Amino acid sequence: MDGAITAIGWAGCPTLRFQPVVNTGVIICGVILNSKFNKRAFIRWKVYIDRSKMYIGYVQFLMIIFVFIKSLGDNPLSHFVFKNPILSVPIILIVFVCFSLVLGYLDSKFGFREEEIRNHSKSNPVLMDIQKSIDELSAKVGDGYTSNK
Repeated sequence: MDGAITAIGWAGCPTLRFQPVVNTGVIICGVILNSKFNKRAFIRWKVYIDRSKMYIGYVQFLMIIFVFIKSLGDNPLSHFVFKNPILSVPIILIVFVCFSLVLGYLDSKFGFREEEIRNHSKSNPVLMDIQKSIDELSAKVGDGYTSNK
């Protein structure tokens, strides 16, 4: 095999052989990561995972609500929730959705989302290059440039 790494085929794919590329201590699997199809698939999967994290967060928040109710101890609310789950779970879901909608509305109304995006775009080098190009074009055009603001 003379130093080659053999990767077991996945989902019926043939076995791949490639030489590892070592770059400052990080092993990069040359053939697999150089393929545009695999880069696109990897990025697509990463986006799917990032999107699913949001939904998993909703489920975790609901579970935290139940843990909180259970931690309240021996009180009428705990008894009601855990003795009547058919009635209490839909009520908790409706309250959760209403609370989330109100919180999201307030977030939009007070402009937190816009400010968050503005701050994030300032740290994004691609967007800063685009802004710099727009500013340069604006300076060249002079008074003829009108902003969409």
